[in-house]
Amino acid sequence: MTNDRKSNVRCFCCGQTSEQSVLLSTNEIGSRDIDQPPSGMERFNMSVWLQECPTCGYVAPDISDGDDRDRLFVQTERYAALREGPHFSRRSSRFLLRAAIDVARDDFERASVNTLCAARDADDCALGEVASGLRKIASRYLVGRSVPSVNLRLMSLDALSWGCS
Repeated sequence: MTNDRKSNVRCFCCGQTSEQSVLLSTNEIGSRDIDQPPSGMERFNMSVWLQECPTCGYVAPDISDGDDRDRLFVQTERYAALREGPHFSRRSSRFLLRAAIDVARDDFERASVNTLCAARDADDCALGEVASGLRKIASRYLVGRSVPSVNLRLMSLDALSWGCS
C-alpha cells in the first residue's frame, strides 16, 4: 500500500510555496526486470517521486532542497524551452526536466536514471519509439564514464539493448 500526503513546500529556487505530494511509504511486490524498473505499487506512484514548483518549474525529489547551480540553470532560456514541451505526459516531463538539471550539475548517472524513468513512462503510454529514443539518450550519458553502481551498469546495458531493437 502506498501512503502519501500533501504538504506545503517552499521552493529552493524561487521561494514560492506550493502544495506538493510527499511519498511516505510504498511497497514493491514482484521481481524487477534487468533494467531495475520498480514493480507493484512503487511503479504506479512514479508521479510523486519528483516535485515540481508551479512558479519557476524547478524539479527535484524535494523542491525545498538544492544548490546554486540548480537555481542558475532553472533561470536559463534553455530550461524555459524544455518546460514548454512538447511532452507526452506530465510525469515524463518532470523526469526529463530533472535529467536536464542533473546534466547541468555534471551528474550523468542521475541524468541517466531520470531519463530511463521517462522511458518507462513512455512504455506505459504505449509509445515504444519514444521510449527507445529515451533509452538511447540515457545510455549516452554514461558512455566513457566510470559507472560504479552494478544496478546502473545493468540498466545501461538494458537501455542499449532496447535502443538496438
